[in-house]
Amino acid sequence: MDGKNVWRTTKKAKIDLQNTSAFAKDDFFYKASPVSLAQVEIIGLLFRDASRRVKDKQVALLKEINAIQRIQSLLSTHQTDDTNIHHHLKVLWSNIIEDKHTAHELAARPILDELAKGEMSVLEDPEAFKNFVVFFAHQLTRTKAIRERALPGNGSWVQAGDGSEYVFEELRKCDWLLGYMTGINVAEGILSTRQALLHKSCEGFIL
Repeated sequence: MDGKNVWRTTKKAKIDLQNTSAFAKDDFFYKASPVSLAQVEIIGLLFRDASRRVKDKQVALLKEINAIQRIQSLLSTHQTDDTNIHHHLKVLWSNIIEDKHTAHELAARPILDELAKGEMSVLEDPEAFKNFVVFFAHQLTRTKAIRERALPGNGSWVQAGDGSEYVFEELRKCDWLLGYMTGINVAEGILSTRQALLHKSCEGFIL
């Protein structure tokens, strides 16, 4: 993507370059919102077996969210009607995830440019490989289809009367956060698995 054009996958599974003017505009693509204590606890349980790096990133993100929620709480207490202030608060909620995806995209752009030229050797650099994997993982988990159908299981596990309905509803409310955390976890899984395979290269693994 260069600000004017973006690569896309068509319904026939072909890849082409499309001008962004053809897409619907949304000033705030990521609809982030306040996170409740219950949602934090549920997500913590979902990622309880994640690596320490994933958990550290989760804690860091929750601290950012908490800071915005404190600002929102102060505004609510003072009952301000300043539309400019409320607009900036809305921007904060939007940018908390959007800025992170932008950072992943910028880090991966040089690698994607080289891959587009057929230069696969770019992935031999550990940092470049990591940036590519992080970008790739989030591309898988950031879509609306994943949030609605796969996170978390489209509610297929919900059973009436056992509390799972409440859990599913809480996760649905913070699917934007769950989607981002899942992207982090997928990236970490790919990178750690690759590292494990490299250590076992003597057993015949080929990468």
